[in-house]
Amino acid sequence: MPGTSWSGRIICFVTNPVECTLLARWDIGYKNSWLILTDLEPTRASALW
Repeated sequence: MPGTSWSGRIICFVTNPVECTLLARWDIGYKNSWLILTDLEPTRASALW
């Protein structure tokens, strides 16, 4: 939903799983959301641009 964001720890990929943080953000006025994977903890990362 536009105007929302979320961050949290996830396990990504079936083959060779990776534990990481997913940053998800969908700004108003944009057609699609942004999904960013990082090795930072959710409290240390933010999807701002």
